[in-house]
Amino acid sequence: YIKIVESTRQPVVADDELMLFDVEIANLGYGESFFDVYIDLLDNREGLTLSVDEGPWKLKGTEVGGKSTLSTLVVEKGPRLNVNRYKPVKLYLQSKCERDGEYGNKISSDLIWNVAREITPPPNTQPSTAKGAAIAPSSSPSSAPTKSPSKKTLAPTQSPAVIQPEIGRYIEFTRHCLEVEFDGDIKEFDTFTTNKSTLDVTIRNPLRFRGIKMDDQERLEKIVLEYRKVSGRSPHWHRALTIFENSTTAELNFMDSEEDSSGYISATWKLPSIDFAYEIRLKSICTKSPGAPPALNGFISDSVVGLVDRAPPVVMGVPQPSVNLFPGDELAVYFTEEIECELPYLFQITIEVSELGVVFIKDLSDRDDLHVVCSGNMISIQFNEERVPTRSYSRLLGRTYNLKIADVVDPAGNVAETYSYQSNFVCSPPNPGLTITAVGENVLYLPHQAILLSAVISNDDKRYIANPVGEEWSRTFLELGLDPKSNSDDLTIHVNGEPLVEPHQYILMQRENVTTQVEIRKTSTGNKLLFQPLTLFLRSSCAGDEEDPIICIG
Repeated sequence: YIKIVESTRQPVVADDELMLFDVEIANLGYGESFFDVYIDLLDNREGLTLSVDEGPWKLKGTEVGGKSTLSTLVVEKGPRLNVNRYKPVKLYLQSKCERDGEYGNKISSDLIWNVAREITPPPNTQPSTAKGAAIAPSSSPSSAPTKSPSKKTLAPTQSPAVIQPEIGRYIEFTRHCLEVEFDGDIKEFDTFTTNKSTLDVTIRNPLRFRGIKMDDQERLEKIVLEYRKVSGRSPHWHRALTIFENSTTAELNFMDSEEDSSGYISATWKLPSIDFAYEIRLKSICTKSPGAPPALNGFISDSVVGLVDRAPPVVMGVPQPSVNLFPGDELAVYFTEEIECELPYLFQITIEVSELGVVFIKDLSDRDDLHVVCSGNMISIQFNEERVPTRSYSRLLGRTYNLKIADVVDPAGNVAETYSYQSNFVCSPPNPGLTITAVGENVLYLPHQAILLSAVISNDDKRYIANPVGEEWSRTFLELGLDPKSNSDDLTIHVNGEPLVEPHQYILMQRENVTTQVEIRKTSTGNKLLFQPLTLFLRSSCAGDEEDPIICIG
């Protein structure tokens, strides 16, 4: 006697696992005999690997007190990778002496299978005329009704016959839900960046090399794309949509797209309307098998993070420094997002300087008028002194410039509008001159009167003397002030009627001068009429000279 324990016929066994059965065997006879458990190779034409505990088995007959025993049957998939369903195989039990041909030929067997399926659907129930159809009797005294001679006898009704569906039994391993991964550009770069409203996503059927199409996988229902923002505030996944030619949308399911001969499938993802960094993944969904491990019912791919960005970069604030740029210093321009900084740079920079008639350019050519470094969201610019007329930064001092930056691109391919900005270089350092003289000769001043002085303030810079007087580039800033240490007697000083509490500023061009009137008054009412001399200074107030001003004392 041999019998597979029914409770061990597990209908769901993964194709990378072993199928295990408990097998009950017994000697139903008298006495004690040796038995072999075996299979017939002709039953196993598809190459399953089957094994049981090693025999022969010594079994005592149940008629003389013997009991059945259990053995473990192990079934492993055959060598063909694309075959998961096999015909059932018989497991035999026979006494060793009978198998060796000594006498008798009694064999016990049971069928190895774990899945039973209908192989023909049950047909619709219809009236049957087949042989053996039950017909209701017409003249039974116990059941036939009394009929009136004036009424016509009715024909007996035919009984419907129900044909039972045919049940097929199999040894069947359950394939894992398809383990799909991204392919194409997303796989190659392990990210995606786009400025479009849709994105073509490619995946590949990993079983196509075995000749298995996605449509051939009975349990596979759909393959979807899920996405979420890369943000702790948006942990939930959303199903991606696809868009059709008539602008209607539906859930993106790669099973609805055509698979090519190499197993590649492409579908169009209708991107979210909000520009953001998104995490995406693929999800295979299979028909759920009760009690099956999660890997058999579904699969989730590794995630990929990409960027949806449809907004072009914009300059943030103004270039730094915004005014008074020293020609050898860095001019930094910041954008609202990272920009494409791969060499060679795609953007173009031009700087036109007033009155020089020179345009400094940085573009895809080999011109090196400007030194440029691009990093992150910043473009840093510095003038190449070798390309300045006379090869000296001093030729740029005091002038204005017009900056233009064009063709700045972000990683998603959005192109910024051409940016223009006008500002100035730090003023040209002056050669200050201060001459103070009395108004009139031998003038006597009463205590209540103001002493009047004339102060001539000049910029005596004679650089580039061939240039006409009054060029804008030579404009400079001078400050006339009082050294407070020299005013120990607390006299009151006015310049052009205004108190000289804070230095007064003058703007002069090269070789230009201006005359101003200085008044000195006695503050106290005492009798003192003789005071220590006062010190007036004239200094440069150019931004570049603030730490080391040029001073003239008068």
